[in-house]
Amino acid sequence: MAQGIDIKYNFSSGHQSPAEVFEVMAGYIRVYTKLGNVLSAALGESEELIYELEKVKVGSLIGQIAAKAKGAQSYVVDAVRKSSDRTFANLVENISNREQVEKLVEEAEKELNDAAVGFVDGHYPVISREAFAEVLAELSSVNERVVESESVEFINRDASDKTLRLNTDWRFNANVKEMFLAEGHFVRQKMYLTVKIAVNEGDSVWTFRDNKTKSVFKAKVVHEEWLKKYQNSEFSGIGAKDVMVALVEMEYCDGGDGIFSDIKNAKIVHVYEIVRHKLNQGGFDEF
Repeated sequence: MAQGIDIKYNFSSGHQSPAEVFEVMAGYIRVYTKLGNVLSAALGESEELIYELEKVKVGSLIGQIAAKAKGAQSYVVDAVRKSSDRTFANLVENISNREQVEKLVEEAEKELNDAAVGFVDGHYPVISREAFAEVLAELSSVNERVVESESVEFINRDASDKTLRLNTDWRFNANVKEMFLAEGHFVRQKMYLTVKIAVNEGDSVWTFRDNKTKSVFKAKVVHEEWLKKYQNSEFSGIGAKDVMVALVEMEYCDGGDGIFSDIKNAKIVHVYEIVRHKLNQGGFDEF
């Protein structure tokens, strides 16, 4: 399957060298393909998407590229395109800190997840924050080479021919390496957790305690089917001594003695079961 896109660069005569026009176009193609592969990796793709240059048109400089994936992975191409569109459309406010990057990443992850429903079972996409920020920083550098009165458009070559005009005034005003200097580690594993709040009203962000490491952290429950059932009271509330068995993803720093410290971006990806304390209700709820 091929997913085509036109990158249209409406250039002017304001460049010092004619070659710079082609360098700017090459920069946008590079950014688009790098972002696509950062997003596809979040969907579990071990191999990079193949982007092929199909045609170059003159007048306004238009580079026609297409992303390709094989067989069962073809859904990735569509999900990546939609998430890329969302990301470029969200580039309104200049970036200067990690929190702004996180906000963009979360929206890109949601778009990926929504587009991949039915294809990915039990895996909420987790985008590499540092790789994502590196692409944004590179995009900012390309934007700096666009002169006044010029514009850049991304045109999806499908039935809608949807056009997205890029904000070429947008800038990434931070150092990626410094931003992620204490990034630490990433883990995706099954954990045995207790819920550390007395009254759980069904909010999607809860506080947990890992029974193995004794680490306490806040995490977003992204297992939407389970969360909906919980909010609808389809099974009993979780007691203080009940244990949630769940697949967890998080970023953390090594606090020594096996403790997770400075935990960020924690997600409860899948709830396997709730093991009930024997003095509570006995047995377990399986999902």
